[in-house]
Amino acid sequence: MSPSEKPLEFNIQSMSRHLDLGSFDCGSQALNDYLQKYARQNHDRNISKTFVAVEKGKSRKVFGFYTLVASEIDAKTIPSTHSKHLPRYPVPAVRIGRLGVDKRHKGQGIGGELLWDALGKANRLSDEMGIYAVVVDAKDEKAVHFYHKYGFVPLSNNPKTLFLPVETIKILFTKKQKD
Repeated sequence: MSPSEKPLEFNIQSMSRHLDLGSFDCGSQALNDYLQKYARQNHDRNISKTFVAVEKGKSRKVFGFYTLVASEIDAKTIPSTHSKHLPRYPVPAVRIGRLGVDKRHKGQGIGGELLWDALGKANRLSDEMGIYAVVVDAKDEKAVHFYHKYGFVPLSNNPKTLFLPVETIKILFTKKQKD
């Protein structure tokens, strides 16, 4: 972005019928197809919940999105540095099923804001229900690097499946509130 360009201002909101999904292109056909063909029906049927970044004041064009679903993590796959006091059975988690940013708007902080929004939802939910961590399946090494920047740790059985304990998320949000 050049110094004369104004940064993109956007809101993150829940999936709705009035959005322009057809022009979204994050460079991954699978993610584009999901958003354009399945996200709204899955959202409406409570299979997953989709949240979108839209331009402030013009809430039709989608710049990015993510989905959340209830999940679990096999405790045996959690590295020993995090599993010391965990039960030996699967632990509850929130899974970021998909996260994509329109390629015309990459590099503007949308992906990080979408992730931060998802972590905030998990943080709030953890006060009402059992959630050990947020888990994500990174599609490639670039995505792994993105999640590593935010403190996600790989599970022992798959380096592209990463998690961030809610305990860590709570610390991050406490620090953010102090700033």
